[in-house]
Amino acid sequence: MDRKTFIKYAVLVIGSALVGFILLNTLSLLFDNKGVYVATATGHVAVVLLNDEKGLGYNELLASYELANSYLNYVNDRYMYKKAVNNLPDGLSKEYTYKELQKAVKAEFIPDTFILKFKAEADNLEDAILLCNFYSEFSLKETKDLLDVGYYSVFEKATEAQYKSRSYIYGGVGAALGAAVCIGILYLNHRYSQTIRSVEKLRERYPELNFLGMIGGLNEDV
Repeated sequence: MDRKTFIKYAVLVIGSALVGFILLNTLSLLFDNKGVYVATATGHVAVVLLNDEKGLGYNELLASYELANSYLNYVNDRYMYKKAVNNLPDGLSKEYTYKELQKAVKAEFIPDTFILKFKAEADNLEDAILLCNFYSEFSLKETKDLLDVGYYSVFEKATEAQYKSRSYIYGGVGAALGAAVCIGILYLNHRYSQTIRSVEKLRERYPELNFLGMIGGLNEDV
C-alpha cells in the first residue's frame, strides 16, 4: 500500500469514527439524557498530627505515604461499605445497598502524596454531596479505629457537585462502530479490487481464455 492510499484510508476511518461519535452522542442526548452528579472531597493521612508550625521529616513523610495507601485499602474494601450502609445519614433520596454504595463512592490515592480523594456519584446534587462528605469522614474514622495508628483529616469537604452526562459513553461506542464498519468496507473493497486485477492480469496473459465463462461453468458444476 502506497503512502497516498494509506493516508486516504486513514482519513476515511477517522471520518467514519467521528460521524459515529457525533451520531450516537446526539441520539443519547435526545433519548437518554440521564447523567449523574459528581462531588469530591479531599483528606490526608499522616503518621503524626499535622500543623502549620511543623512539617514532616523525611522518614515521617515516607511512613505517611505507606500509611495513606493502607488507609485506602480499608476505605475501598467491601467490609467498610457494609458497615457504612448501616450508618447512612438522613436526607438521602433513596436507600442504598452496600453494592450500590460501593459503586457510588470511591477513594483514590494521589501518587507521591499522603492525600486521598473521595468521589461520589448520585442522581441528584444533594445526594452526591451528602454521600461524599459522609463516607469520607466515616471511612477514615473507622480505619483509624481499626488500625489504631496515624492521624487523618478531611480538609476539603464537598460543597457542590458537577453534572456529568453519560452521552460520551455512547459517543465512544459510535466512534468504534463507525471505524469498524469503515475498515470492513475498505477491506472488502481491497479484496474485490485485488480479485479484479488478478483476472485482468490473467486475461492479458492468456487472451484466448474466457475467464468469465470459466467462472460461470464452475458455478454450474457446483
